Amino acid sequence: MPCSDVTEIIELTLDSDEMLQDFILTKKSCGKSVGGRELLPYIKGKPVQELMNAVVEDYVPDLDQLDPISEFLLCKHLYSIQVCLGVFLGMGRGKKSDVFAIENVKYETSGTTTIEGLINLALKTEEIKSCHGCKCSSKKAK
Repeated sequence: MPCSDVTEIIELTLDSDEMLQDFILTKKSCGKSVGGRELLPYIKGKPVQELMNAVVEDYVPDLDQLDPISEFLLCKHLYSIQVCLGVFLGMGRGKKSDVFAIENVKYETSGTTTIEGLINLALKTEEIKSCHGCKCSSKKAK
């Protein structure tokens, strides 16, 4: 039976120049990875401000060649990174009732920063661009 808790945990690491170094998204309920790490090679080393204004197509040139689930997961991961960084940068409140709530921020002597928090995407699924060129909205309009 599938789990009804859609809360996820994100752990995101920035280097001393505020460039993304790593991230992982896992299910809160069981700790399993959500969609793997396919987006990381495309965005590792990108500056925070660039990521905040990006769409997946900016980084994944063959997005339209992917199956819908893979495409959705890439979009979901970028959205999760953006809501995490938005709260970290003070652009959001980050309370438990919000899409993202910071649980912990670690500042290392090496200059890296790790942000950990909870994401409840059930609150904002309509904001995740789920599929490139989807005809769903045009079908609903008919």
